[in-house]
Amino acid sequence: MDKKEILNRMKMFSERTIDNGCSEAEAMLAAQKLSELQAKYNVSLTELDVQEMDFEINYFEAGKRKHPVVCSLNGIRDFCQVEILMHSYTRRNDDTSGNISFFGAPHNVQNALYMVNLIKATMEQEFAQFKTQWEYQDLRMRHHPQSIRSNFLNAMGYRIGDRLKRMAKDENQQVKEQSSTGTDLVVLAGQKRDLEHRKMFPRIGTARGRHSGSGSAASAGAAAGDRASLSRGVGSGSSGGTLRLS
Repeated sequence: MDKKEILNRMKMFSERTIDNGCSEAEAMLAAQKLSELQAKYNVSLTELDVQEMDFEINYFEAGKRKHPVVCSLNGIRDFCQVEILMHSYTRRNDDTSGNISFFGAPHNVQNALYMVNLIKATMEQEFAQFKTQWEYQDLRMRHHPQSIRSNFLNAMGYRIGDRLKRMAKDENQQVKEQSSTGTDLVVLAGQKRDLEHRKMFPRIGTARGRHSGSGSAASAGAAAGDRASLSRGVGSGSSGGTLRLS
């Protein structure tokens, strides 16, 4: 038997319960068969849950020129366990409400949307604060305001993204240390998500990255990215937590 057939049989046995109309003897026999399959093939019903995962897609509007929050998307992708795609601003259809899509398990997509909106607001708040400092006024004498803004926000976005990637890596390591099965399920869920995403968007390309910036504005932006407080909100674990930036 292949793994899919094994999991289907396990599901069948798990549904043979007294509550579902089986006799006590039938339910006990089904439980025994289920236990035998788990022991023989070293699989669990959790894997079946992964195989039957539901996915959703939701959108974020980043604007025609794409807000620098896009520099943090790689970190959001790893931390929230979602697939992210940037779409052409001029070729959208009625089904899209933004030019960046988030695809994955529903709670992970909602976490990603929450994060990208909060990170964007935090970046704007930090830049507004930077504009009140003498360093910004000094830069204005030598550089265009848009250049200062880009350098600051791009560097801040990349720094937050890097921090999120490290947090995701640390969490995956904790899962691995606690249970090799848990690691296998994370990999399996990721493969399932990637497969379904590519079915929806078969012609996925590679987006060109932004310049991370240089000079004192970029240094100030990176420092602001370090100051952003990244902590778990309601819930815990990479599958259900929400990030709070303050």
